[in-house]
Amino acid sequence: PDKTAPAISREFREAQKQYDAEKNCVRNAREKKYAEAAAAARKGIAEYPKATLARICLANVYIDQRDAATTDAAKAAYNDSAATVAREILTVDPLSRRALTIQYDALKAKNDPGAIDVLLRLAAADPSNSRLLEQVINELAAGGQAARAVPFVNQLVADNPGDPSALSLQMRVKLAAKDYKGGIAAGEELIRSDSASATAEVFNRLAAAAAVDSQPAKSAEFAMQGVAKFPE
Repeated sequence: PDKTAPAISREFREAQKQYDAEKNCVRNAREKKYAEAAAAARKGIAEYPKATLARICLANVYIDQRDAATTDAAKAAYNDSAATVAREILTVDPLSRRALTIQYDALKAKNDPGAIDVLLRLAAADPSNSRLLEQVINELAAGGQAARAVPFVNQLVADNPGDPSALSLQMRVKLAAKDYKGGIAAGEELIRSDSASATAEVFNRLAAAAAVDSQPAKSAEFAMQGVAKFPE
């Protein structure tokens, strides 16, 4: 401790050099004085080259300008600028959730396939964010990468035991990933935990999955349960 404290103290004093500039950046950005805001942010970066707060403000300025732009070329230019600043932040702080969010949004706006990898890094940096985990799962599944979504949906269910929406998502993701036994188990838990979630579609999915998984008796069992609940 006696050796590390002076180094930490020095670094803290250096980091403080960006604070006034970052405040000026935020204030000018709120007033939509984007040129002044960007200049203030750059001043903070010049005074403290490892500045992350000033860079976050600068990236936010580019995002605001992108959203206000009226031409595709301008939107693309501001989008690229925001992504560049986000990358700079991540070289200093690889777990910066704001920088990862900015980079993800910028790549997503360009339909860049690398966006999903950034989203996975963001989920790893914020594992307790259930909404974010659900976004990761849905995007992976929609992109034909359901197998990569399985660990995330398992975490979502572990964090929200008995939650019908989480169990339904787990069932659908595992079936899409061709983990039929896992999908069937999730579906059965869904039926047990919330009878209202046991829709005709759920019984159809489970019966089909069991048939594909060479479990004809299980498939017939789900079909019979479905017919019993929905006789018409």
